[in-house]
Amino acid sequence: MPRKSNPTSIRLSTDLERRLRHLAELKGTSYQTLLKEFGLERVYEEEKRLGVV
Repeated sequence: MPRKSNPTSIRLSTDLERRLRHLAELKGTSYQTLLKEFGLERVYEEEKRLGVV
């Protein structure tokens, strides 16, 4: 079965990672999941702004 996602690597500042981990803990999720959710939301907003969707 093919993967539905691809692993990727990005560099985050120590401060950004700390803040993401804190927010994720408050929301009861992992920081990676939270980062994916933020990315998805932001891409959608840009697509709307550009009239792609």
